[in-house]
Amino acid sequence: MPLGKHDYDLETFFPLFSSYIYRLVDDADSLRHSTMSVVEDFAKDGVVYLELRTTPRTFPEEDIDKRAYVNHVLTAIDEAQRRFPSIQVRLILSIDRRNTLAEANEVIELASSFDRHGVVGIDLCGDPVKGDVSLFTPAFEEARARRLKITVHFAEAECSATEAELETILRWMPDRLGHVIHIPEHVRKQIAARSIGLELCLSCNVQAKMIVGGFDVHHFGEWWQLDGPVVVPCGLAGGGTDDVGIFGSPVSNEWALIQEHFHLKREDILGLARKGIDVIFGGEIQKARLREIMW
Repeated sequence: MPLGKHDYDLETFFPLFSSYIYRLVDDADSLRHSTMSVVEDFAKDGVVYLELRTTPRTFPEEDIDKRAYVNHVLTAIDEAQRRFPSIQVRLILSIDRRNTLAEANEVIELASSFDRHGVVGIDLCGDPVKGDVSLFTPAFEEARARRLKITVHFAEAECSATEAELETILRWMPDRLGHVIHIPEHVRKQIAARSIGLELCLSCNVQAKMIVGGFDVHHFGEWWQLDGPVVVPCGLAGGGTDDVGIFGSPVSNEWALIQEHFHLKREDILGLARKGIDVIFGGEIQKARLREIMW
């Protein structure tokens, strides 16, 4: 986005995908280009482990179904990793809140079938005003039975923070939660008791007016020193940043923001980064690699 245009709210954010992004990324070449580009950007920003997420799509004109789509993304990731060997990338497949249960089950099947090829988990995302998440309970129960890691966009808007929705999602036993903005105290205690990973998105939440006020009142300040939850200051890319092209904040800037607005010392920053290793989806070998780098 051009400078000065990083001003999207929840009403104007999601139409960007249906009106523009999905029309730009609509064939194998554009899918490869976008995947390679995002890995390059994160690598140049100093990221050494990245979890990308994508909702499987079809490109009928090229006879690309959802399985082929995922395969194209993974192939591009492999190529990007060879070009930028400092970074290791894994993939999360997303279920959109607008999907049917059949479509959600299809994502579970895809994630399971590609689990040895770089897919490490599933996600629930999409416009928070859409859908009833309880519809997806059988799919997430199946995901848990298949030992797929689970992350969910959680309470990012008031309309998606009803008691029923929050309790439904917590019953899925997610490994990580994103945003966690509009939550009552008893849900906060549940999250802390379970040591769930929290993907907190400062620039996204402030710029999209998902919270009232600026960076200094972001709920990162309420979470990062609590015992239990593992806070990852990034959001929705598992070591990256939430839609960097739209909100204009690479992951290095997200760390700079928390250092500036919450007065973290160097040892605090290092402690957060090291603790975040515990909630990656990439497995023990990848955790060991990251611990060697961070220590």
